[in-house]
Amino acid sequence: MRGATFVLLCGAGFLGRLGYEMIRSPVTAIIARHLGAPTALNGLLVAAMTITGIIVKLPAGSLANLFGFGG
Repeated sequence: MRGATFVLLCGAGFLGRLGYEMIRSPVTAIIARHLGAPTALNGLLVAAMTITGIIVKLPAGSLANLFGFGG
């Protein structure tokens, strides 16, 4: 059970980090332009990802420590 939880948390962390890096990629502006999105939307997306990361990281770290996954 504990191993499955660890794998699930690793997968969630990987997907979260992948999404974060994808949205911060310089290619995002090119894709947004190609889809017809306004330029300001790019900044809004990056800001939303950053704010979400700040809000989620503290409770996620506390939960990791609570379940024994912290350092």
